Amino acid sequence: MKTVEFKSDKQFFWAEESGDKSNTVREIDLEDERFKSLISGDAKKIKITSTDNINANFTRKISNVCIWKDLMIISW
Repeated sequence: MKTVEFKSDKQFFWAEESGDKSNTVREIDLEDERFKSLISGDAKKIKITSTDNINANFTRKISNVCIWKDLMIISW
């Protein structure tokens, strides 16, 4: 099962990790393999690491991927 990895600022990381915020929004970069994997449906999990502390991270099963304009909303 393929996992894509992103970093999240501490102001968002703790809300995402706790489940209070169960998605992340990213500007799409089609040169980045992570976005290609998300668009094709190959990625099934997402790993989020805090930019503040590389030891603080979590992995979740992706439940939905939406595209709006140049943004990708990845939900878990």
